[in-house]
Amino acid sequence: MAGRFSTQSAEAEVARLELKDGSPLVGRFEDAAPDGGSARVTLVVDALGTKAGTRVTVAQAPGVRLRRPLSDAVNGTEKFPALVRGDVVAFASAYVSGGVAMVGEIAARSHVGMGSKMQAFTAMVRVGQSKVGKRGAFQSVTVADGKAAVAVRSYAAAAEALETAAKREWPGGEAGMIVRVEDGSTTEFFGEPRHLAQEMENAGILDEQGSVVELIPVWRMPTGRHLIGFEVDPRTETAGWVHGPTSRLFEGGKAFRGQGFLPCFMVVADEDEWAFGGPTGKVVRASQGVVPVLARPPVHGRRLPSAVRAYGGAVNTVLSLYGKEELAARRMEKEGEQAVTAPVAPPSRGPRPPAFSRGMG
Repeated sequence: MAGRFSTQSAEAEVARLELKDGSPLVGRFEDAAPDGGSARVTLVVDALGTKAGTRVTVAQAPGVRLRRPLSDAVNGTEKFPALVRGDVVAFASAYVSGGVAMVGEIAARSHVGMGSKMQAFTAMVRVGQSKVGKRGAFQSVTVADGKAAVAVRSYAAAAEALETAAKREWPGGEAGMIVRVEDGSTTEFFGEPRHLAQEMENAGILDEQGSVVELIPVWRMPTGRHLIGFEVDPRTETAGWVHGPTSRLFEGGKAFRGQGFLPCFMVVADEDEWAFGGPTGKVVRASQGVVPVLARPPVHGRRLPSAVRAYGGAVNTVLSLYGKEELAARRMEKEGEQAVTAPVAPPSRGPRPPAFSRGMG
């Protein structure tokens, strides 16, 4: 008996070390074994030396205790509905053993309870620190679209650029801009387009003839109510901003203070806003999970590759996974208007599946 437990303990330790050095894995759920311990998924992004679009088998890493294991998602024993075909699930780490991808913690996933007011995408994302106050727990997540950056020569053009960003359906949240001027100084603005123009005019950054300012669209949103507890204890007020397991991945370290942007896979959805222990009656766009998908150091907003200034890196945009037809089918499934046994095929136009350029700096 002691020998069996010793073997299990050693197996768990090996799995823990493999996951520590593993790579993220993101896939569309296909089906699962009856016990929920393994499943088949189609890769959304390249992983573990295998190309996106390949169907692979994933299994729970043996003996490792996880807060969000695969089995809970398959069996519907976590806070969200069980995985169904077409759902996307992202694991924070995975490794290959015997031709099977052994997976650890679930970092992000979709579910039918989200209906059509949800999306999954790849993008440059920054996850900030968390805090708990009288209103409750809070963490901000920011998504950037470097490919949509523009160079403006007038304050009216700056306001128009922000208006355009605010009208985009995805990623959603509060629209803003990373403002980069020619001398290299950088700031971020969130608010009304006219206020952006006013602040820029008050600073006089376009007053000199021939002046140009670069604007990179960004969107910020809170971490979802059911996920914030994985970053900070929502029952205990904090003295200030604190690190969590996810925000630590975005730390600039010796390069810069605070958090930077990383190429990530992210799930967002609309949810009821809560404050002071109850719903406010407002619906907000919120992050339902973020996982970095490339092993790169975080990049500060002042060096974020864009269509205006690439800084020697590849320029990335927001590439959505779900098409309008599939989102409509998910809405009907949620509302019980029809039974959907498989997702509607996404439209042929546009990048499928989303992927990052490997040359990004």
